[in-house]
Amino acid sequence: MALTSVANLSHASSEAMERWTAQRHAFVVEAYFKNGCSVVITLRLFRTYFNVPRHGCVPCRNTIKA
Repeated sequence: MALTSVANLSHASSEAMERWTAQRHAFVVEAYFKNGCSVVITLRLFRTYFNVPRHGCVPCRNTIKA
């Protein structure tokens, strides 16, 4: 049962990222590597650059690292 839930999470994550534009994908990749592979800094920069509110939709940690 745990494997099913992990597979579902992975599938949900990939579905969520399909909604992001190429510009957002590129921004996340570039910010992640420029900032020493820091997910927290990448998310902060993403929110600032794209003007995403505090509880707005952003890529999850696993998506950024993938």
